[in-house]
Amino acid sequence: MVSVKKKKVDENKELVGSEIVEIQIQFLLNRRLLIGKPTEHNEKSMLERPWIGEFTGSSEAALLNQAASSPIVEAEGSKGGLCLAWKKDLDVKLKSFSKWHIDVLIKEENVEEDWRFTGFYGSPYSKDKNSVWDLLKRLAQESDYPWLVEGDFNEILYSFEKCGGIPRDSKRMEVFRETLVDCQLYDIGFSGVSYTWERGNLPETNIRERLDRGVANEKWLMLFPSNSIQHLPYSISDHCPLLLETNKRVTFTGGRKFHFEAWWTMEKSLENVIRESWEDWSRTTRRNKEGLKKKLMKELEVLTGGIRDDDTMA
Repeated sequence: MVSVKKKKVDENKELVGSEIVEIQIQFLLNRRLLIGKPTEHNEKSMLERPWIGEFTGSSEAALLNQAASSPIVEAEGSKGGLCLAWKKDLDVKLKSFSKWHIDVLIKEENVEEDWRFTGFYGSPYSKDKNSVWDLLKRLAQESDYPWLVEGDFNEILYSFEKCGGIPRDSKRMEVFRETLVDCQLYDIGFSGVSYTWERGNLPETNIRERLDRGVANEKWLMLFPSNSIQHLPYSISDHCPLLLETNKRVTFTGGRKFHFEAWWTMEKSLENVIRESWEDWSRTTRRNKEGLKKKLMKELEVLTGGIRDDDTMA
């Protein structure tokens, strides 16, 4: 068991690097860190967290070293708390953290530039929503790097991301969407089950929502064009784990990728925009075909030495 104590700080203040005032750690039992026994075995072996193991020798020194390399934001009672861990082959630099986030820079082999990762936790309480979204907007002001934000946002973007219970207030969803637009962050999608959080075992009390997601800026999407997020099976938590795979780590050199936002379907102007785009495309395609036909006819005349038209070619 591990006990972590810190000096009290302002809840809304971001702690940056060495500004962490004091961490006093007491190692009570020389044993493996308790991470819970899964109720269902996960086939993804990388989720077994091999970087967490037994401490031998000086247990206090080992635990201090673990805390120094893995930023920890302690829980408030039984709620909250953040921790970010990584394998030794990654070069990770802590930028900042608060009760709502951990922000780091990541350097990987075979990736031509550093990229930024922010583990994010959105407050489940309405009174904190504005502070959380303001924090995300402040972090976005430092988005010169390819940037991925992933975690439990405790909010949904659209009504279809919730099943059961009281319908979500449309204003709350709109504020979340506007925040992502302001931050120039795009939902990168997922595979697997549609919802990441579930409560209630009976049909009349069951509620499911997609509260967890990954969002990224254009630079990150260009750096990892084959990225994917998979919703894995639930284990000991009421949230399912998210497995991010960057796959082929190559730089995308093509044009700007097309993104379709679901909220476009709620815009009254959508139908006219689609119709005008379709008509423009149709006119351009017809012109190109007519030009190609004339060009081929001329080449055919040269080859055959005669005149050919639609009647003689029939």
